[in-house]
Amino acid sequence: MVAFTGVRGAVSLAAALALPFALPSGEGFPYRDLILFVAFGVIFITLVGLGLGIAAGGAMARRRQGRPQRAYRGA
Repeated sequence: MVAFTGVRGAVSLAAALALPFALPSGEGFPYRDLILFVAFGVIFITLVGLGLGIAAGGAMARRRQGRPQRAYRGA
């Protein structure tokens, strides 16, 4: 699930970064900074949200099976 989100985020970020800095008339591309900020924000929130959701879901599954809950120690 996280890998799929990463692919979608990479495509979104690539599309946002592909926007030109300036229009052919010479003026700056409107809202380019906002588009980049929103793309980064959505990717970050999605990855962090899924990470926390997977941890919480695992804890709930262990409780339903009657196993004691263990703290995550890392790799």
